[in-house]
Amino acid sequence: MTQLAVLHSGLGRLRTARAAVRWGMAGSALVIAVLVVLAIAFVIDWQLQLDRLQRLVQLVIVLAALGWACYRWCLPWLRQQETELDVALAVEQRQHIESDLVAALQFESADAAAWGSPQLEQAVIRYVDDFSRSSLNVFEGFDWGTLRRRALPATVMLLSALALTLLYPGYASAFFNRLLLGSAHYPSATRIDQVLINGQPVDLLSGEPVVFRSPHGRPLVFEVHSSGVLPASGQVELEGLRQGVLVSLPFSAAQSNQRLPRFAGDPVPPAEDSTAGDGSSAEKPAGQTDTATTDTTHPRRGKGQYTARLPQLVDSARLQITLGDAWTDPRTIEVIPLPVVLPEVTILPPSYATGMAEENDVPPGLLQHSVLEGSGIQLAVRCANKELASAVVTVDGKSIPLVAEPGNRSLWNLTDAESPFRRITAPFEYRIQVTDADGLQLPRPVRGQVRLRIDREPRVAAAFSSTRYLPTAVPRLSWGAGDDFGISAVRLHVQVVRADGREDERVETVYEKAPATQPARRLRDSYDFDLGNLQLARGDELKVAVEAVDWRGDLPPKSTLSEPLILQITDREGILASLLESDERTARQLDAIIERQLGIGETR
Repeated sequence: MTQLAVLHSGLGRLRTARAAVRWGMAGSALVIAVLVVLAIAFVIDWQLQLDRLQRLVQLVIVLAALGWACYRWCLPWLRQQETELDVALAVEQRQHIESDLVAALQFESADAAAWGSPQLEQAVIRYVDDFSRSSLNVFEGFDWGTLRRRALPATVMLLSALALTLLYPGYASAFFNRLLLGSAHYPSATRIDQVLINGQPVDLLSGEPVVFRSPHGRPLVFEVHSSGVLPASGQVELEGLRQGVLVSLPFSAAQSNQRLPRFAGDPVPPAEDSTAGDGSSAEKPAGQTDTATTDTTHPRRGKGQYTARLPQLVDSARLQITLGDAWTDPRTIEVIPLPVVLPEVTILPPSYATGMAEENDVPPGLLQHSVLEGSGIQLAVRCANKELASAVVTVDGKSIPLVAEPGNRSLWNLTDAESPFRRITAPFEYRIQVTDADGLQLPRPVRGQVRLRIDREPRVAAAFSSTRYLPTAVPRLSWGAGDDFGISAVRLHVQVVRADGREDERVETVYEKAPATQPARRLRDSYDFDLGNLQLARGDELKVAVEAVDWRGDLPPKSTLSEPLILQITDREGILASLLESDERTARQLDAIIERQLGIGETR
């Protein structure tokens, strides 16, 4: 055990007390600085209602001010570090003692043996030990007054701040929330308890930038529940993100779609009394309600409800509601765009028309389609601005679901093999409705129409060089046929009417498309018609018609008959007579021409 135990104990207590004073001074300075800075920040924020950016600047200033205060008034106290020798030296200076205290402490160390006379060292140690036990008071001259003078105002300010916080907890919690960049508001006479948009509660105090998402073009109904002092009207302000101020909606009695607050227990004003002064019933104009006559010049207390309606919202907007002295921070109402749908149609013509019809790729968005009978349509629906959850096409009241493209839910294809689009045999109308990833549908389904384009019947013509022939003649029949997509066969329909009334009919094929070949769209040829095979006689009559049959693949073909050509069977005399008749007809035509040229037979 050391010989200077009493001295060590006293110096230790004094060292602790001096450290307590330093920490107390620093703490008091910090408390005063914090309270003063926070009080100034509260007054500024309360009076000016700073927005978030301004409060961020204020927070930076507050932290900077507190940092400067700590540097100026706290760190100087906390930087002081005292050893036992420093405390002993301070005691010697304060009590005007020679350096015996410090010397005794140093002589007690392990290194003192090498410094000089051990007898002298022990003598100093014994002297200081006896002195510290008998008459040394290390606390003599030590003053707690400096700490009291600094701690007293700090304590008063701290207790005052705590008392104000307990008396006005709403202000305190709002201030610290706002100081930390929250969205709380200071208590007001009018309180906005709840806000509903289209019946859905929204939290305007959550700090979320987007509080409501509305489909494009839909109406918005704002409903505000409030309490406290209830003003006669309020304001809903919507500022477009791209188009400036969209609308400012007042909560006032002048609006037919708005309601003034209802107050429980409020007396009925004289103007609302249903009985007039003379005892008769007071009549109200049509459409006027009792609330329309409510006295709006004096605010009331209680609970109220306010509503306002916006016919439609077409652009995202910032929303702010003002009611009395209460207001909400600007929050965004985001407009959800409706799906932009483009039908994509590819026409698949019948096999016989491949390569001969017009372009099969239809421009996106075209909704009127004209196709050949037997054609097919590949239908796809593409959404240009978002992914889809489902797509349905409806034909004749039957809904046919479309299937999403793998890995691409913005493109949906019609894959139903039984749909009317697979093989079109009759005209029809169709409707397309989609549901996007946000659950929105088109306000009106996309409507389209498929019409049949007529595949015209083939055209055919034929002619002989004369109408009278000998029974054994071989007249030449010249014929021609044409079709939009090809001729498959040409036939002769021959009817023989005998002089005695008997009739014979036969059919001869003069052209037929070879298998696995492309049909010709236009044909022109001649056919030597051997009358000798018909065993004709003078006086018989021959009717010849040419039939052209078109090509329609696996569909039933269509045909056309030419006008029948009538041939008279005669002998040599009949031929000569026909020639003479032809010459006489020609001569009459020449005489008529000459007369017209000479003016013969004209009258003045």
